[in-house]
Amino acid sequence: MATVRQFIARLIALFRNGSSERALTREIDSHLQLLEDEFIATGMAPADAKLAAQRAFGGVDQAKEHQRDARSFRWIADLPRDASYAIRSLRKNPSFTIAAVLTLAIGIGATTAIYSVVDTVLLRPLPFDGSDRIVAITEPERPRNTPGINYQEFLEWRTRTSTLEGMAAITGNPQVIMATRSGTARLSAAMVSSNFFDVFGVRAGLGRLIEPRDDANPDVVVLSNTAWRTYFRSNPDAVGSVIELRGSIGAGPSNLNAKPGDAGRLLTVIGVLPPEYDTLGLVQDIYLILIPDKVGRPPGVSINARLREGVTLAAAEEEAGVIGGAVRPPRPQDAPALTGPRFRVSSVKDDLVAPIRPALRVFLAAVGVVLLIVCANVANLLMARGTARAREIAVRLAIGASRARVMRQILTECLVLAGIGGVLGAAIGAAGVSLIAARHHQRARRVSNRVRRQPAAAVAGG
Repeated sequence: MATVRQFIARLIALFRNGSSERALTREIDSHLQLLEDEFIATGMAPADAKLAAQRAFGGVDQAKEHQRDARSFRWIADLPRDASYAIRSLRKNPSFTIAAVLTLAIGIGATTAIYSVVDTVLLRPLPFDGSDRIVAITEPERPRNTPGINYQEFLEWRTRTSTLEGMAAITGNPQVIMATRSGTARLSAAMVSSNFFDVFGVRAGLGRLIEPRDDANPDVVVLSNTAWRTYFRSNPDAVGSVIELRGSIGAGPSNLNAKPGDAGRLLTVIGVLPPEYDTLGLVQDIYLILIPDKVGRPPGVSINARLREGVTLAAAEEEAGVIGGAVRPPRPQDAPALTGPRFRVSSVKDDLVAPIRPALRVFLAAVGVVLLIVCANVANLLMARGTARAREIAVRLAIGASRARVMRQILTECLVLAGIGGVLGAAIGAAGVSLIAARHHQRARRVSNRVRRQPAAAVAGG
Protein backbone atom coordinates (compact mmCIF):
# COMPACT_ATOMS: atom_id res chain seq x y z
CA MET A 1 0.00 0.00 0.00
CA ALA A 2 2.87 2.35 0.83
CA THR A 3 4.36 1.65 -2.58
CA VAL A 4 1.09 2.60 -4.28
CA ARG A 5 0.89 5.84 -2.29
CA GLN A 6 4.49 6.64 -3.20
CA PHE A 7 3.77 5.99 -6.87
CA ILE A 8 0.72 8.27 -6.81
CA ALA A 9 2.69 10.98 -5.01
CA ARG A 10 5.45 10.80 -7.64
CA LEU A 11 2.88 10.96 -10.43
CA ILE A 12 1.23 14.03 -8.89
CA ALA A 13 4.61 15.72 -8.42
CA LEU A 14 5.35 15.17 -12.11
CA PHE A 15 2.38 17.32 -13.11
CA ARG A 16 2.90 19.86 -10.31
CA ASN A 17 6.54 20.50 -10.96
CA GLY A 18 6.48 24.21 -10.09
CA SER A 19 4.79 23.88 -6.69
CA SER A 20 6.89 20.80 -5.82
CA GLU A 21 10.08 22.70 -6.61
CA ARG A 22 9.04 25.63 -4.41
CA ALA A 23 8.12 23.25 -1.56
CA LEU A 24 11.51 21.56 -1.87
CA THR A 25 13.31 24.91 -1.74
CA ARG A 26 11.39 25.94 1.39
CA GLU A 27 12.17 22.61 3.07
CA ILE A 28 15.91 22.90 2.43
CA ASP A 29 15.94 26.54 3.54
CA SER A 30 14.24 25.51 6.80
CA HIS A 31 16.93 22.86 7.40
CA LEU A 32 19.65 25.41 6.77
CA GLN A 33 17.97 27.89 9.10
CA LEU A 34 17.73 25.31 11.88
CA LEU A 35 21.44 24.51 11.57
CA GLU A 36 22.27 28.20 11.50
CA ASP A 37 20.25 28.77 14.68
CA GLU A 38 22.05 25.91 16.41
CA PHE A 39 25.45 27.42 15.59
CA ILE A 40 24.34 30.89 16.72
CA ALA A 41 23.18 29.34 20.02
CA THR A 42 26.76 28.12 20.58
CA GLY A 43 27.99 31.69 20.38
CA MET A 44 28.96 32.02 16.69
CA ALA A 45 28.44 35.23 14.80
CA PRO A 46 25.49 35.12 12.33
CA ALA A 47 27.77 35.24 9.28
CA ASP A 48 30.01 32.46 10.59
CA ALA A 49 26.97 30.42 11.65
CA LYS A 50 25.53 30.66 8.12
CA LEU A 51 28.75 29.38 6.54
CA ALA A 52 29.01 26.58 9.13
CA ALA A 53 25.40 25.53 8.45
CA GLN A 54 26.09 25.33 4.72
CA ARG A 55 29.23 23.25 5.32
CA ALA A 56 27.37 20.92 7.68
CA PHE A 57 24.42 20.48 5.34
CA GLY A 58 26.51 19.74 2.26
CA GLY A 59 25.83 20.63 -1.38
CA VAL A 60 22.39 22.18 -1.75
CA ASP A 61 22.08 21.39 -5.46
CA GLN A 62 23.09 17.77 -4.86
CA ALA A 63 20.53 17.50 -2.06
CA LYS A 64 17.82 18.92 -4.32
CA GLU A 65 18.74 16.51 -7.11
CA HIS A 66 18.58 13.57 -4.70
CA GLN A 67 15.18 14.66 -3.38
CA ARG A 68 13.80 15.22 -6.89
CA ASP A 69 14.75 11.65 -7.83
CA ALA A 70 13.12 10.32 -4.65
CA ARG A 71 9.92 12.39 -4.87
CA SER A 72 8.98 12.22 -8.56
CA PHE A 73 9.72 10.59 -11.93
CA ARG A 74 12.46 13.06 -12.45
CA TRP A 75 13.79 11.44 -15.59
CA ILE A 76 10.50 12.22 -17.34
CA ALA A 77 10.60 15.85 -16.27
CA ASP A 78 14.24 16.12 -17.37
CA LEU A 79 13.66 14.42 -20.71
CA PRO A 80 12.93 17.60 -22.78
CA ARG A 81 16.02 19.30 -21.34
CA ASP A 82 18.16 16.21 -21.94
CA ALA A 83 16.87 15.91 -25.50
CA SER A 84 17.64 19.57 -26.19
CA TYR A 85 21.15 19.15 -24.86
CA ALA A 86 21.58 15.95 -26.89
CA ILE A 87 20.62 17.75 -30.10
CA ARG A 88 23.08 20.56 -29.38
CA SER A 89 25.79 18.03 -28.61
CA LEU A 90 25.18 16.13 -31.86
CA ARG A 91 25.21 19.38 -33.86
CA LYS A 92 28.68 20.16 -32.49
CA ASN A 93 30.00 16.91 -33.97
CA PRO A 94 28.42 16.73 -37.47
CA SER A 95 30.78 14.10 -38.89
CA PHE A 96 29.85 11.59 -36.20
CA THR A 97 26.15 12.50 -36.41
CA ILE A 98 25.94 12.19 -40.21
CA ALA A 99 27.83 8.89 -40.25
CA ALA A 100 25.70 7.35 -37.49
CA VAL A 101 22.38 8.64 -38.86
CA LEU A 102 23.06 7.50 -42.43
CA THR A 103 24.23 4.08 -41.23
CA LEU A 104 21.07 3.65 -39.16
CA ALA A 105 18.82 4.97 -41.95
CA ILE A 106 20.18 2.57 -44.55
CA GLY A 107 19.94 -0.44 -42.24
CA ILE A 108 16.47 0.41 -40.94
CA GLY A 109 15.19 1.38 -44.41
CA ALA A 110 16.33 -1.84 -46.07
CA THR A 111 14.99 -3.98 -43.24
CA THR A 112 11.67 -2.12 -43.17
CA ALA A 113 11.16 -2.41 -46.93
CA ILE A 114 11.89 -6.13 -47.12
CA TYR A 115 9.96 -6.99 -43.98
CA SER A 116 6.95 -5.00 -45.23
CA VAL A 117 6.97 -7.04 -48.43
CA VAL A 118 7.42 -10.31 -46.52
CA ASP A 119 4.62 -9.38 -44.12
CA THR A 120 2.24 -8.48 -46.95
CA VAL A 121 3.08 -11.44 -49.19
CA LEU A 122 3.90 -14.31 -46.81
CA LEU A 123 2.38 -13.52 -43.43
CA ARG A 124 -0.87 -11.70 -44.05
CA PRO A 125 -3.89 -13.47 -45.55
CA LEU A 126 -5.22 -12.42 -48.92
CA PRO A 127 -7.49 -9.34 -48.81
CA PHE A 128 -10.64 -11.47 -49.10
CA ASP A 129 -13.13 -12.78 -46.59
CA GLY A 130 -12.01 -16.25 -45.42
CA SER A 131 -9.10 -16.25 -47.87
CA ASP A 132 -7.46 -19.21 -46.10
CA ARG A 133 -10.23 -21.47 -47.47
CA ILE A 134 -9.93 -20.38 -51.12
CA VAL A 135 -8.33 -23.13 -53.21
CA ALA A 136 -7.48 -23.94 -56.80
CA ILE A 137 -8.18 -27.28 -58.49
CA THR A 138 -5.61 -28.28 -61.11
CA GLU A 139 -4.33 -31.26 -63.03
CA PRO A 140 -0.58 -30.61 -62.71
CA GLU A 141 0.68 -33.61 -64.73
CA ARG A 142 -1.75 -33.31 -67.62
CA PRO A 143 -0.07 -34.67 -70.79
CA ARG A 144 0.76 -32.18 -73.50
CA ASN A 145 -1.78 -31.74 -76.29
CA THR A 146 -4.48 -32.95 -73.90
CA PRO A 147 -7.37 -30.50 -73.33
CA GLY A 148 -7.69 -29.12 -69.84
CA ILE A 149 -10.83 -28.95 -67.74
CA ASN A 150 -13.67 -27.42 -69.73
CA TYR A 151 -16.75 -25.55 -68.66
CA GLN A 152 -19.10 -28.52 -69.00
CA GLU A 153 -16.88 -30.66 -66.79
CA PHE A 154 -16.77 -27.80 -64.28
CA LEU A 155 -20.58 -27.70 -64.11
CA GLU A 156 -20.77 -31.44 -63.51
CA TRP A 157 -17.98 -31.25 -60.92
CA ARG A 158 -19.83 -28.50 -59.07
CA THR A 159 -22.98 -30.63 -58.73
CA ARG A 160 -21.06 -33.60 -57.29
CA THR A 161 -18.78 -31.96 -54.71
CA SER A 162 -19.51 -32.16 -51.00
CA THR A 163 -16.26 -30.76 -49.57
CA LEU A 164 -16.55 -27.42 -51.37
CA GLU A 165 -19.27 -24.86 -50.70
CA GLY A 166 -18.61 -22.89 -53.85
CA MET A 167 -16.88 -23.50 -57.19
CA ALA A 168 -16.16 -20.83 -59.76
CA ALA A 169 -14.67 -20.89 -63.24
CA ILE A 170 -12.52 -18.37 -65.07
CA THR A 171 -11.07 -18.28 -68.55
CA GLY A 172 -9.28 -15.63 -70.50
CA ASN A 173 -8.90 -14.46 -74.08
CA PRO A 174 -6.98 -11.24 -74.59
CA GLN A 175 -8.32 -10.34 -78.02
CA VAL A 176 -10.43 -7.41 -76.83
CA ILE A 177 -10.62 -3.90 -78.25
CA MET A 178 -12.46 -1.12 -76.44
CA ALA A 179 -13.66 1.97 -78.23
CA THR A 180 -12.61 5.20 -76.50
CA ARG A 181 -13.04 8.90 -77.24
CA SER A 182 -9.46 9.08 -78.49
CA GLY A 183 -9.57 5.87 -80.54
CA THR A 184 -9.26 2.29 -79.34
CA ALA A 185 -7.52 0.50 -76.50
CA ARG A 186 -6.40 -3.13 -76.31
CA LEU A 187 -7.47 -4.76 -73.04
CA SER A 188 -6.87 -8.08 -71.33
CA ALA A 189 -10.11 -9.77 -70.39
CA ALA A 190 -11.40 -12.69 -68.38
CA MET A 191 -14.74 -14.45 -68.43
CA VAL A 192 -15.95 -15.73 -65.10
CA SER A 193 -18.87 -17.70 -63.79
CA SER A 194 -21.43 -15.46 -62.15
CA ASN A 195 -20.46 -16.67 -58.64
CA PHE A 196 -16.73 -16.05 -59.13
CA PHE A 197 -16.43 -12.98 -56.91
CA ASP A 198 -18.72 -14.53 -54.29
CA VAL A 199 -16.38 -17.52 -54.02
CA PHE A 200 -13.39 -15.24 -53.58
CA GLY A 201 -15.21 -13.00 -51.12
CA VAL A 202 -14.24 -9.88 -53.05
CA ARG A 203 -16.09 -6.66 -52.33
CA ALA A 204 -16.48 -3.97 -54.94
CA GLY A 205 -14.34 -0.87 -54.68
CA LEU A 206 -17.04 1.01 -56.58
CA GLY A 207 -20.52 -0.08 -57.66
CA ARG A 208 -21.07 -3.84 -57.48
CA LEU A 209 -19.57 -7.02 -58.92
CA ILE A 210 -20.96 -9.78 -61.10
CA GLU A 211 -23.61 -11.84 -59.30
CA PRO A 212 -25.74 -14.90 -60.18
CA ARG A 213 -28.67 -12.62 -61.01
CA ASP A 214 -26.65 -11.27 -63.95
CA ASP A 215 -27.00 -14.60 -65.77
CA ALA A 216 -30.34 -13.32 -67.02
CA ASN A 217 -28.71 -10.20 -68.45
CA PRO A 218 -25.05 -10.93 -69.24
CA ASP A 219 -24.33 -7.61 -70.97
CA VAL A 220 -22.39 -6.32 -67.97
CA VAL A 221 -18.70 -5.82 -67.27
CA VAL A 222 -16.53 -5.19 -64.21
CA LEU A 223 -13.37 -3.10 -64.46
CA SER A 224 -10.12 -3.69 -62.63
CA ASN A 225 -8.93 -0.78 -60.55
CA THR A 226 -5.98 -0.31 -62.90
CA ALA A 227 -8.21 -0.16 -65.98
CA TRP A 228 -10.55 2.27 -64.21
CA ARG A 229 -7.66 4.60 -63.38
CA THR A 230 -6.02 4.23 -66.80
CA TYR A 231 -8.94 4.40 -69.22
CA PHE A 232 -11.55 6.23 -67.14
CA ARG A 233 -9.19 8.48 -65.15
CA SER A 234 -10.70 7.35 -61.82
CA ASN A 235 -14.05 8.90 -62.72
CA PRO A 236 -16.83 7.51 -60.47
CA ASP A 237 -19.29 8.13 -63.30
CA ALA A 238 -17.69 5.20 -65.15
CA VAL A 239 -20.07 2.94 -63.21
CA GLY A 240 -23.29 2.90 -65.17
CA SER A 241 -21.65 3.92 -68.43
CA VAL A 242 -21.84 1.81 -71.58
CA ILE A 243 -18.68 0.68 -73.36
CA GLU A 244 -18.23 -0.94 -76.76
CA LEU A 245 -16.01 -4.02 -77.01
CA ARG A 246 -14.81 -5.97 -80.02
CA GLY A 247 -12.98 -9.25 -79.87
CA SER A 248 -13.34 -13.01 -79.91
CA ILE A 249 -14.25 -13.76 -76.31
CA GLY A 250 -16.60 -16.63 -75.84
CA ALA A 251 -19.49 -17.67 -77.96
CA GLY A 252 -23.24 -17.36 -77.92
CA PRO A 253 -24.48 -14.42 -75.84
CA SER A 254 -20.93 -13.51 -74.78
CA ASN A 255 -19.51 -13.34 -78.29
CA LEU A 256 -17.78 -10.11 -79.25
CA ASN A 257 -17.87 -9.43 -82.98
CA ALA A 258 -14.33 -9.41 -84.32
CA LYS A 259 -15.10 -8.58 -87.99
CA PRO A 260 -13.46 -5.32 -89.11
CA GLY A 261 -15.94 -2.52 -89.57
CA ASP A 262 -18.75 -4.24 -87.65
CA ALA A 263 -20.24 -2.72 -84.54
CA GLY A 264 -19.00 -4.17 -81.29
CA ARG A 265 -20.98 -5.38 -78.34
CA LEU A 266 -22.32 -2.85 -75.87
CA LEU A 267 -21.84 -3.65 -72.19
CA THR A 268 -22.75 -1.74 -69.04
CA VAL A 269 -20.05 -1.12 -66.45
CA ILE A 270 -21.52 -2.22 -63.12
CA GLY A 271 -18.52 -1.95 -60.84
CA VAL A 272 -14.81 -1.53 -60.17
CA LEU A 273 -12.61 -3.96 -58.26
CA PRO A 274 -10.70 -2.77 -55.16
CA PRO A 275 -7.04 -1.83 -55.75
CA GLU A 276 -5.65 -4.73 -53.69
CA TYR A 277 -7.18 -7.24 -56.12
CA ASP A 278 -4.92 -5.94 -58.91
CA THR A 279 -1.81 -7.04 -56.98
CA LEU A 280 -2.71 -10.71 -57.29
CA GLY A 281 -1.45 -12.73 -60.22
CA LEU A 282 -1.96 -11.66 -63.81
CA VAL A 283 -3.70 -8.31 -64.13
CA GLN A 284 -6.96 -8.51 -66.10
CA ASP A 285 -8.53 -5.25 -67.24
CA ILE A 286 -12.14 -6.38 -67.51
CA TYR A 287 -14.32 -9.26 -66.31
CA LEU A 288 -17.38 -10.55 -68.16
CA ILE A 289 -19.86 -13.34 -67.51
CA LEU A 290 -18.89 -16.70 -68.94
CA ILE A 291 -21.75 -18.06 -71.07
CA PRO A 292 -20.43 -20.73 -73.47
CA ASP A 293 -21.91 -21.55 -76.83
CA LYS A 294 -24.35 -24.44 -76.48
CA VAL A 295 -23.32 -25.80 -79.88
CA GLY A 296 -19.54 -25.46 -79.96
CA ARG A 297 -16.89 -27.05 -77.81
CA PRO A 298 -17.01 -25.89 -74.15
CA PRO A 299 -14.20 -23.45 -73.37
CA GLY A 300 -11.33 -24.46 -71.15
CA VAL A 301 -11.48 -23.00 -67.65
CA SER A 302 -9.52 -22.73 -64.44
CA ILE A 303 -11.37 -23.69 -61.26
CA ASN A 304 -11.32 -21.97 -57.92
CA ALA A 305 -13.36 -23.03 -54.93
CA ARG A 306 -13.98 -22.42 -51.24
CA LEU A 307 -13.54 -25.20 -48.69
CA ARG A 308 -16.41 -25.94 -46.37
CA GLU A 309 -15.83 -25.20 -42.70
CA GLY A 310 -13.79 -27.96 -41.09
CA VAL A 311 -12.75 -29.59 -44.39
CA THR A 312 -9.02 -30.09 -44.93
CA LEU A 313 -7.07 -29.80 -48.17
CA ALA A 314 -6.32 -33.53 -48.00
CA ALA A 315 -10.03 -34.41 -47.83
CA ALA A 316 -10.85 -32.05 -50.71
CA GLU A 317 -8.00 -33.47 -52.79
CA GLU A 318 -9.16 -37.02 -52.14
CA GLU A 319 -12.66 -36.10 -53.33
CA ALA A 320 -11.17 -34.28 -56.35
CA GLY A 321 -9.45 -37.49 -57.40
CA VAL A 322 -12.77 -39.36 -57.35
CA ILE A 323 -14.87 -36.68 -59.08
CA GLY A 324 -12.14 -35.70 -61.52
CA GLY A 325 -11.65 -39.29 -62.57
CA ALA A 326 -15.38 -39.55 -63.28
CA VAL A 327 -15.93 -36.30 -65.18
CA ARG A 328 -12.60 -36.14 -67.04
CA PRO A 329 -11.45 -38.50 -69.80
CA PRO A 330 -8.94 -41.15 -68.68
CA ARG A 331 -5.26 -40.45 -69.20
CA PRO A 332 -3.75 -41.68 -72.48
CA GLN A 333 -2.13 -45.10 -72.38
CA ASP A 334 1.26 -43.68 -73.39
CA ALA A 335 1.16 -40.93 -70.73
CA PRO A 336 4.00 -40.94 -68.16
CA ALA A 337 3.22 -42.47 -64.79
CA LEU A 338 1.90 -40.02 -62.20
CA THR A 339 4.29 -38.92 -59.45
CA GLY A 340 1.44 -37.74 -57.22
CA PRO A 341 -2.36 -37.34 -57.23
CA ARG A 342 -3.81 -36.65 -60.66
CA PHE A 343 -5.83 -33.68 -59.35
CA ARG A 344 -4.37 -31.23 -56.89
CA VAL A 345 -6.27 -28.98 -54.48
CA SER A 346 -4.01 -26.20 -53.24
CA SER A 347 -4.32 -22.92 -51.40
CA VAL A 348 -4.58 -19.99 -53.77
CA LYS A 349 -2.26 -17.94 -51.59
CA ASP A 350 0.36 -20.69 -51.55
CA ASP A 351 0.19 -20.89 -55.32
CA LEU A 352 0.58 -17.12 -55.66
CA VAL A 353 3.58 -16.81 -53.35
CA ALA A 354 5.30 -20.12 -54.12
CA PRO A 355 7.53 -18.70 -56.93
CA ILE A 356 8.85 -15.85 -54.76
CA ARG A 357 8.82 -17.39 -51.26
CA PRO A 358 12.47 -18.66 -51.39
CA ALA A 359 13.74 -15.33 -52.72
CA LEU A 360 11.89 -13.35 -50.05
CA ARG A 361 13.29 -15.58 -47.30
CA VAL A 362 16.81 -15.06 -48.63
CA PHE A 363 16.26 -11.29 -48.79
CA LEU A 364 14.89 -11.25 -45.24
CA ALA A 365 17.91 -13.16 -43.92
CA ALA A 366 20.24 -10.86 -45.87
CA VAL A 367 18.76 -7.63 -44.49
CA GLY A 368 18.83 -9.17 -41.01
CA VAL A 369 22.58 -9.62 -41.38
CA VAL A 370 22.85 -6.06 -42.74
CA LEU A 371 20.97 -4.76 -39.69
CA LEU A 372 23.38 -6.59 -37.36
CA ILE A 373 26.33 -5.04 -39.20
CA VAL A 374 24.70 -1.62 -38.91
CA CYS A 375 24.21 -2.06 -35.17
CA ALA A 376 27.83 -3.11 -34.75
CA ASN A 377 29.10 -0.12 -36.76
CA VAL A 378 26.98 2.36 -34.80
CA ALA A 379 28.09 0.76 -31.53
CA ASN A 380 31.73 1.25 -32.56
CA LEU A 381 31.03 4.88 -33.41
CA LEU A 382 29.41 5.44 -30.02
CA MET A 383 32.33 3.76 -28.22
CA ALA A 384 34.80 6.00 -30.03
CA ARG A 385 32.71 9.05 -29.14
CA GLY A 386 32.52 7.90 -25.50
CA THR A 387 36.31 7.62 -25.35
CA ALA A 388 36.65 11.15 -26.70
CA ARG A 389 34.20 12.40 -24.05
CA ALA A 390 35.94 10.73 -21.10
CA ARG A 391 37.22 14.09 -19.75
CA GLU A 392 33.76 15.68 -20.03
CA ILE A 393 32.16 12.80 -18.12
CA ALA A 394 34.89 12.94 -15.46
CA VAL A 395 34.20 16.66 -14.92
CA ARG A 396 30.47 15.99 -14.61
CA LEU A 397 31.11 13.35 -11.95
CA ALA A 398 33.57 15.60 -10.14
CA ILE A 399 31.11 18.46 -9.75
CA GLY A 400 28.46 16.21 -8.24
CA ALA A 401 26.50 14.50 -11.05
CA SER A 402 25.53 10.94 -10.19
CA ARG A 403 26.45 8.05 -12.44
CA ALA A 404 22.76 7.40 -13.07
CA ARG A 405 22.32 11.02 -14.21
CA VAL A 406 25.25 10.80 -16.62
CA MET A 407 24.00 7.48 -17.99
CA ARG A 408 20.55 9.00 -18.47
CA GLN A 409 21.98 11.85 -20.50
CA ILE A 410 24.04 9.51 -22.68
CA LEU A 411 21.02 7.25 -23.17
CA THR A 412 18.95 10.26 -24.25
CA GLU A 413 21.57 11.14 -26.86
CA CYS A 414 21.44 7.58 -28.17
CA LEU A 415 17.64 7.73 -28.35
CA VAL A 416 17.73 11.04 -30.24
CA LEU A 417 20.24 9.57 -32.67
CA ALA A 418 18.14 6.43 -33.11
CA GLY A 419 14.98 8.52 -33.55
CA ILE A 420 16.49 10.60 -36.36
CA GLY A 421 17.89 7.50 -38.04
CA GLY A 422 14.56 5.70 -37.60
CA VAL A 423 12.60 8.51 -39.23
CA LEU A 424 14.94 8.61 -42.23
CA GLY A 425 14.97 4.81 -42.34
CA ALA A 426 11.17 4.71 -42.39
CA ALA A 427 11.17 7.18 -45.29
CA ILE A 428 13.70 5.04 -47.17
CA GLY A 429 11.64 1.92 -46.38
CA ALA A 430 8.43 3.52 -47.66
CA ALA A 431 10.19 4.56 -50.86
CA GLY A 432 11.57 1.04 -51.23
CA VAL A 433 8.14 -0.54 -50.82
CA SER A 434 6.69 1.87 -53.41
CA LEU A 435 9.50 1.02 -55.81
CA ILE A 436 8.99 -2.73 -55.35
CA ALA A 437 5.23 -2.34 -55.88
CA ALA A 438 5.81 -0.25 -59.02
CA ARG A 439 8.21 -2.85 -60.43
CA HIS A 440 5.69 -5.59 -59.64
CA HIS A 441 2.94 -3.73 -61.52
CA GLN A 442 5.26 -3.08 -64.47
CA ARG A 443 6.20 -6.75 -64.62
CA ALA A 444 2.57 -7.83 -64.40
CA ARG A 445 1.68 -5.38 -67.14
CA ARG A 446 4.47 -6.67 -69.40
CA VAL A 447 3.29 -10.25 -68.85
CA SER A 448 -0.26 -9.14 -69.58
CA ASN A 449 0.85 -7.38 -72.77
CA ARG A 450 2.70 -10.51 -73.94
CA VAL A 451 -0.44 -12.56 -73.33
CA ARG A 452 -2.52 -10.06 -75.26
CA ARG A 453 -0.33 -10.55 -78.35
CA GLN A 454 -0.93 -14.32 -78.30
CA PRO A 455 -3.56 -15.73 -80.68
CA ALA A 456 -6.90 -16.67 -79.20
CA ALA A 457 -6.28 -20.40 -79.63
CA ALA A 458 -3.33 -20.21 -77.26
CA VAL A 459 -5.54 -19.64 -74.25
CA ALA A 460 -8.73 -21.37 -75.31
CA GLY A 461 -7.62 -24.82 -74.22
CA GLY A 462 -7.51 -24.04 -70.44
